[in-house]
Amino acid sequence: ATGDLAELPALNTRFHELLAESAGNELLAATLDRLAYVIRWIYAARITMRSVDSWHEHSRIVDAIAAGDTALAEHQARAHIANAAAAFFTDLEPDPATEP
Repeated sequence: ATGDLAELPALNTRFHELLAESAGNELLAATLDRLAYVIRWIYAARITMRSVDSWHEHSRIVDAIAAGDTALAEHQARAHIANAAAAFFTDLEPDPATEP
């Protein structure tokens, strides 16, 4: 439902905030804080394309952290960023789900 999709950008932002907080990494927290609007905008622009994949990527990041595998967590985070960027630049047409 469209109402559910409308909530995802805020939930995505909250995930990133919690990840940075739990890492105790001030640089990461500050960087994500500065980029939160841009991340939300990019995510919202590709919500139907990225929502499912993004949440699976988030899950893989959390699983790696829970397993204590920092190298895998870093790899998964980098893949998540690369996938989001690739999806955004693949097609610059607006996402129909976000159109009025």
